[in-house]
Amino acid sequence: MKKILLSLGVMASLGSGLAQSDVANGGFENWENKVVKDSLVEWTTSGQELMRIGMEVSNSYQVTGAQDGNYALHLETMVFNNDTVIGYAVKNAVVNDTFQKFPYNDHVTNLKGWYKSDVLNVDTAFVVVELSLNGTVFSAGVQPITGANSTWTAFDVVLPNTSIMTPDSVFIGFTSSHFDISSVVEEGSWIEIDNIYFENSGTATTPIPNHSFENTYQETIEHPQDWWCFSNMLYAYDGSTYVTKSTDAQEGNSSLKIEKTASLDAIGLFPIVTNGIYDFNDIDPNSAFVGGIPFTAQATGFSFEYKYTPIGIDTAGFFLKIWKNGVALPLVNTFNSLYSTSGSWQTETISLNLTQAPDSAQVTFFCGGNVGSVLLVDDVKFTGGDVYVPTLENDDEFTIYPNPASDKFYLNNVENTYVTVLNMSGEQVFNGYINQSVLPIETTDWSNGVYLVRVIGRNGSTMKKIVVAH
Repeated sequence: MKKILLSLGVMASLGSGLAQSDVANGGFENWENKVVKDSLVEWTTSGQELMRIGMEVSNSYQVTGAQDGNYALHLETMVFNNDTVIGYAVKNAVVNDTFQKFPYNDHVTNLKGWYKSDVLNVDTAFVVVELSLNGTVFSAGVQPITGANSTWTAFDVVLPNTSIMTPDSVFIGFTSSHFDISSVVEEGSWIEIDNIYFENSGTATTPIPNHSFENTYQETIEHPQDWWCFSNMLYAYDGSTYVTKSTDAQEGNSSLKIEKTASLDAIGLFPIVTNGIYDFNDIDPNSAFVGGIPFTAQATGFSFEYKYTPIGIDTAGFFLKIWKNGVALPLVNTFNSLYSTSGSWQTETISLNLTQAPDSAQVTFFCGGNVGSVLLVDDVKFTGGDVYVPTLENDDEFTIYPNPASDKFYLNNVENTYVTVLNMSGEQVFNGYINQSVLPIETTDWSNGVYLVRVIGRNGSTMKKIVVAH
């Protein structure tokens, strides 16, 4: 049975001797709209590329306090997964790892704009411009930017040899650090750029699209909270995903659906979902999945529900890794196979023999190698040992009134319990540890419909429905 997972704060309030044993969103009831594209219109940025490989952070983004309009562009050199990533923005796209020029056919002599900066030590940021005609660069200019400039400062990149030719395409690029000498690159160096424009001997020419970095675009996909997959990369490739919410659930409203797609094959990605991340620098699949969740219980078992529909002869599976001080504990750092279930839900259970309390754990699911194979997963949890499983003494003690409710309803006999309310999309609209017998819950801002109320106490858990009708 699915259980609502308690936060560390709630678990501490229920008893200091309880071991942390949650698999966050192990029932796959909670889904979110995850941003898979978030970038400037007409520009390619380092932040967009980081998002493409599944990173949850960015080193290029809009900031207020602009020189022109509402926003400027912030570029910063940061370290992600032990790799130093320079902040950059280029006009217009990256194709086959080559920065592509954008069409522009006015006669120009220089590029102007404004910047702020804090470029550290001997590091150097750059503005780079190239003019091309028929694929050949005939003029190029570079302006280095160093040191700290806390107020908007003008830059002016003078372009040589412009009197003899008019371009048909232009390249513009900005970097937060030195792009050619890695030894001088400093984490934390940044520049902000705004209001760039070409001039022809002092006269402004055709405006550069999105020259003040005002326009952005964002796209999202539905994604299970607290889990990670390659959907960012796949969506960047062809706008698809291989991880979706299924209403075919063993318990509750939804389960996790993983499907091997032709698009995954095309770009060489694995059909996996994990509560850690994938380390692209590690070619060993037994160690490439890193991160996971804090986990301190000496559980005696691990289980989940699954339904597998393979195409042809195929095998799904899962990795379970449990660590102590960065070292995997024995007998759990292995790949476990899952086979066809003939259309029915099955319970997968493995025994654990943890001779010491761990500090972290990770679960990874894999749906197989053949295009079209589908794995459904539900109710992922650790069991036994000192794992804390909250329960209610008596399901009948928990009551709801009035039902249907208009602007408020009450829960009776819920003292010393944990209460969560979900809408029919699986979104959490209320949760908390309750220390009073009768709990009023406001519904004024809720949409009309059916909601699920789950109450977890000492010896059991139960779920009931409440109808909201304003």
